[in-house]
Amino acid sequence: MQSKAILSGCSFFLLFCCSLQGQLLQKRVVDPTNFSPNSFYWTPSASLFFCQIDGDQASGFNKLGFQFAVITGYRLKSRNIDALELSMGIAERGSRRFFNAQTLESAFHIRAKQIELQIAGVKRFGSVEAIVGLRPTMLLKIQEAEGVNPGIADDFSRFGCLASMGVGWKLSEKVSCRLSLDYSMYSILQQKMVFRFFNNSGAFHSGLGVTLNYIP
Repeated sequence: MQSKAILSGCSFFLLFCCSLQGQLLQKRVVDPTNFSPNSFYWTPSASLFFCQIDGDQASGFNKLGFQFAVITGYRLKSRNIDALELSMGIAERGSRRFFNAQTLESAFHIRAKQIELQIAGVKRFGSVEAIVGLRPTMLLKIQEAEGVNPGIADDFSRFGCLASMGVGWKLSEKVSCRLSLDYSMYSILQQKMVFRFFNNSGAFHSGLGVTLNYIP
C-alpha cells in the first residue's frame, strides 16, 4: 500500500512537472532567481553530498554522495515566504570508514540509493535566498561495498524523511549555487531488527551539500 502511494505521488509529480513546463514556455518565466510574484519556474540541479550516518561507530563526512533532481517552484505575494518549491531526484547517501592500521578498525562503505522529494519554502534576503524544507525518501537499494554485512538491507527502513535547510545565490546568468544541511528526522533503521552494525540509539542520515542549478 505504501509503495503504491509513493508511485502515485511520483507519477503526480511528473505530470505536474510536464504541466508546469508548458506554462513556463508560455509565460517565459524560468529563472529561479527572478522573484517576480505569481510566476512559475523550474531548473535541473546536480548536488554533491558529504555524508555520514550518525550511529554507525564512525566519524566524519567521509562518504561522497550525489543527487540529480528537477526543481519546480511558484513565486508568491507574501511577506513571510517568497516561493514554494517541489523537487524530485535520485540520490546516493551513506557512510564510509577507512581501514585504520593502528587500531585495526575495519573499513566499510555503505551506499544507499534512494528517491528523494523535497517540499521547501524560499525566503529572499537581498541577493541571498534561504531554503527550509522536508525531504521524504524511498530507499531503492542499500549495500555494503567494502566490508561484510550481507543482511544490511534488512536493517534499514524503506521510507524516511530528512529536514533540510540551506542558502543560495546566483553565480552567473545561467548558474546558481546552494549550500545545504540535511538530517534525518527519525531513525533510518527498522524498528524490529537485530542490531549488527549500529548502536541502540538508532541511525540517522546527515549530509552537507553543494548544489548547482542550471537556469534554462
